[in-house]
Amino acid sequence: MTILLILILGALIGLMAYRRHAPKQATIGIYVLVGLLAIVLIPQIIRSFGPGGPVVIPGFHEVAGKLLGQRLVAVYPDGGTVVVIMDGTLAAPGETYSASQDAQLGGLRDAFKNTAMVLEEFIIQPEGIESMSMVAAGPPISHQRFFELLEERQDATAVISCVGVPPLAMDVESDRAPLYVLESVSDYEGKLFIEDGMIEGGIFVRQGGDWEAKPKMGMSDEEVLAMRYVLMTVEDL
Repeated sequence: MTILLILILGALIGLMAYRRHAPKQATIGIYVLVGLLAIVLIPQIIRSFGPGGPVVIPGFHEVAGKLLGQRLVAVYPDGGTVVVIMDGTLAAPGETYSASQDAQLGGLRDAFKNTAMVLEEFIIQPEGIESMSMVAAGPPISHQRFFELLEERQDATAVISCVGVPPLAMDVESDRAPLYVLESVSDYEGKLFIEDGMIEGGIFVRQGGDWEAKPKMGMSDEEVLAMRYVLMTVEDL
């Protein structure tokens, strides 16, 4: 939109250069339009190229991934591999990720940029109905398979589950990497999981969050996150 307005402004300025051929009323109209466009464009240009750089309103999923990633960078300063477990059934046919998953990964990549962290995605597919032992809100695989995945990647610095954890999960003694949750658990459940030693923390759905409100220009990542989510780790308790 800004580019279009600049083009229109340029065209009007060009007309001003030949205003001697235009009626007086048309010349006044051109001056008025140029003035109005300048009022609209100048603040946008200043914000775009000022010290803060371009104005961007980040999405909730991107911010969630970014802030969790930044917390992991702080907790594990030596870096390493972070495995992200994602539900393969959420993507549209022919796509690898859903829009929300792609935003989450984008936020994590942004947080890990220029660090020693390496991001690795792990897409899970649902098991047969006969082997399911999860409720609808949990991972689309059995309890046993979920914890087998964690044990298989015990070499990782951390594992992030975007599919929650098994309901009533009690396996806290197995050899596995530290587990974090991204968006798929409420803040109440997340706190209980942390206290029980099941997970190290995560980004949790805020109870009573305003799901109708949209991020506004100028809001920080933390302000955007707080509208819907809570960042909580064992260090916060």
